[in-house]
Amino acid sequence: MKNIGSQLMQEIKNLSEVEVQKLEVQFAKFNKEVNSYFEEKIISLEENINSQIKFYGKKLEECVEEKEKILNKYKEEFQKSYDIRKEQFFNIQTEIQELEANQKIALANFKKIVEDKDRLLESKVYSDYMHKKEEFQKIIDSTLNHEEFDRYTKLLEELVDPLDSYSKKLSALVNKYAGYDEIIAECEKKLEECTQATKGDFNKITKYRTTALAVNKKGNFITSFLKKIFSRLGGSSKIEKEVFKKMQDELIDVEKDNTESVNEINNQTINLIAKIEELREVMNAEFKLAIE
Repeated sequence: MKNIGSQLMQEIKNLSEVEVQKLEVQFAKFNKEVNSYFEEKIISLEENINSQIKFYGKKLEECVEEKEKILNKYKEEFQKSYDIRKEQFFNIQTEIQELEANQKIALANFKKIVEDKDRLLESKVYSDYMHKKEEFQKIIDSTLNHEEFDRYTKLLEELVDPLDSYSKKLSALVNKYAGYDEIIAECEKKLEECTQATKGDFNKITKYRTTALAVNKKGNFITSFLKKIFSRLGGSSKIEKEVFKKMQDELIDVEKDNTESVNEINNQTINLIAKIEELREVMNAEFKLAIE
């Protein structure tokens, strides 16, 4: 039969393998959701541009180059957002790994304390303690002398059980392990938030296009029909001014806003990781204080 120590070390090994697989699955899920949303955004943008090209009476194949320039620029901005969020995602996962490593150390310490306790129970120190405890209790139970009763009662109360320190350490380890669990749970929530935040970043990048579409949809059928007729009369100059030039101007604001957003996300990541590390240090300090 395996002893508790070897069983525990095997459990730690199994945990490590499961944790690595979990991290891989988490990132695969993040990547899949974000890439899917990216594709949706690009398709929506392309449909928006195509509809405007047709509105101005041009053929799609005549505007391929201009359209690709616009789409590629949007893709670049999406990529910037994705890269900074991916970095944030990986940093949080790294913190989770560190927390889980600390949990394994707690488990290993648990193993050591259990083995030390087993050795203590068989030691002369513990045998002497039990002998004194039984001796003092017998005297207390049998004596009729008040002074003797008080003296041995006090001696029994002052007698320190060698197991007390082990119970204290085990309790501190359990609290430490549970504390790490709470922080890990919060980190995993942040990973999920990271996925949703990336989608939000993509929405911000296309906010000008959303506004433009909303404006284009206003008006009744007659107004829209007349606008379409007059727009076609303008030919290439109209589409250049009303579609591609307008989108290029929008992209200047998109790039500016996105640069600010990327810097903000970077600062958020720095502050978040600092907070996690601070919580870990507090947890370790509380543990050390508890076992002193």
